[in-house]
Amino acid sequence: MALVAAVALTALGGVATPAVADATPSPGATVSASAPAHAKDAFVMGIKADIDSLNPYVGLLVPAFDAYALMYDYLTDGSPQDMTPVPSLAEKWETSADGLTWTFHLRKGVKWSDGKDLTSADVKFSYERVLVPDSTENGQYGSSFSNVTKVEAPDADTFVIHTSEPNASLLAATMAGGVPVVPKHIWENIKDVGSYANDGSDGKPVVGSGPFQLVEAKKGQYYRFKANPGYWNGAPHISELTMVFFQNEETMVQALEKGEIDFISALTAKAFNALKTKSDPTITLNQGPSQYVYELGLNTGAATVDNTPIGDGHPALKDVKVRQAIEYAIDKQTLVDKTLLGAAKVAYGENSPLNSAWYWDPPAAMKRTFAPDKARQLLDEAGYKAGADGVRVGPDGKALTFRLFARSEATESQDQARYIQEWLKEIGIKADVQVVSNDALTDLIGKGKYDMFLWDWWWGPDPEGLLSVFTCSQRSTKDGDAISGGWSDSFYCNPEFENLYKQHVAEMDPAKRKVIVDKALENLYVNAVYATLYYDQTLQAYRNDRFTGFVPQPASGGSMVAQIGTWSYRAIKPYTAPAAAPEDSGGSRTVLIIAGAVVLLLAVGGAVFAMRRRSTADDRE
Repeated sequence: MALVAAVALTALGGVATPAVADATPSPGATVSASAPAHAKDAFVMGIKADIDSLNPYVGLLVPAFDAYALMYDYLTDGSPQDMTPVPSLAEKWETSADGLTWTFHLRKGVKWSDGKDLTSADVKFSYERVLVPDSTENGQYGSSFSNVTKVEAPDADTFVIHTSEPNASLLAATMAGGVPVVPKHIWENIKDVGSYANDGSDGKPVVGSGPFQLVEAKKGQYYRFKANPGYWNGAPHISELTMVFFQNEETMVQALEKGEIDFISALTAKAFNALKTKSDPTITLNQGPSQYVYELGLNTGAATVDNTPIGDGHPALKDVKVRQAIEYAIDKQTLVDKTLLGAAKVAYGENSPLNSAWYWDPPAAMKRTFAPDKARQLLDEAGYKAGADGVRVGPDGKALTFRLFARSEATESQDQARYIQEWLKEIGIKADVQVVSNDALTDLIGKGKYDMFLWDWWWGPDPEGLLSVFTCSQRSTKDGDAISGGWSDSFYCNPEFENLYKQHVAEMDPAKRKVIVDKALENLYVNAVYATLYYDQTLQAYRNDRFTGFVPQPASGGSMVAQIGTWSYRAIKPYTAPAAAPEDSGGSRTVLIIAGAVVLLLAVGGAVFAMRRRSTADDRE
């Protein structure tokens, strides 16, 4: 996915020039060497995970959703303070007394990058396509709109959603990360949405209304966005934003230190601590709570939405006792200490503590803490006896040998896989560790061709997004021989959970909804759908001599990029060093003499201080 020819975008009414795509990735290349030269007011960010797709109906990874927020607008945004919904394309909204009708009043005068007006017809088109059952768009965003009966555009500035019953998660689904508003005059002509790259490779410009427009993309290398000077919420203070993909973190950190890039969005604890030790005054570090939750994913029985079995997952993982035994065998605190240098918190429930309103932590008696003997007991009870080589064999005669996938883009996942491999060996389970790319693992999961994997989720502030991943409808679909993955990576399908999911969507009272959400999260935990490992921390770094004005989300020390909205991207400004004090060419001689005396005294004092330091240092030697 890549565009070479620059897209000349002007203010409102500007016309975008078709870009030329270069879809040839460069695996193994030193990516920083391929990054485009950039101006002083052009912001360059290093990313460790490549954008999997620029098509907002296809991509799954966080950098992809970051790109969508740059290119497109949403009805609402998440506030920088606490991620609650705030106006965006919709200036305001109201709900009917029965909770079945949501009316959004759109901002006037918004333009697409090709100069056409953005109206409620575009919003209606964007939402209607999400409502089509079994469509690519429905698979991406449809879970939040299952009880929507119709959408309307009664006039150019009004958009209405009707539901069959109250929908507590509907407003959150209109935020950035939810349904993007795409130009109807472009997307209505795209016949095969699932295979559409949306990167200009078809010779057509990528038309959007967001604060930035994609002008160049090189899959596996970088993605360049130019600022939209006519953006309705104010032009960005930077001219460009480029995401540069690095396959090697050391190379990425070196690029930051050399000033070749300005920001790193996700560092390992090792790299973060190394930068902290160096104390480079031009580099600012940001460490805080994170929305990311890391897990050992388990194939609980891959099947399509119509319950047709797919893939080649090990049948023993359908046994909840086997899944529970795996979690008992893992020493999570050691995993955090050894592979993350302690920069994370051991996790049991799936939701992040950062989402405090919806956080559920299992009671102490329920937690599956590190207990190898308990793990062995569970496997014995389930009939998995040790074989001659120490590997347990199930009642079906099949050895407990599981594939464990780690990711090539995440070195910590490779280290963690090796620790888990050893712990599982202690209870009679053999894990064959395999390292694959994000894209390859996404494909394997969608087709059910895995047993276990290490990955993570970024959960939004509303619990619906999290819970929907575990619903039956998010399993893969099959069309002929082609299998398309949904959001589900566990293939969990449980009637009790399905009922709780539906209840929590329809319950508008937050307190009552919290009770239902807790039960749903407990259901996932009791059934060991994942072995949740830890809650991650935000570890970021940026050049403070290049840019300033970052906006953390949430305000209490959260992430400065990859937000619900584009707060930092629109707020950052090139750093300007304070002007030097002007020389006092007309000052009195007396002042100069006094100043010189002061300088002399300071110099002497400084020398004494320096000598003491040196002496102290010599003493230590």
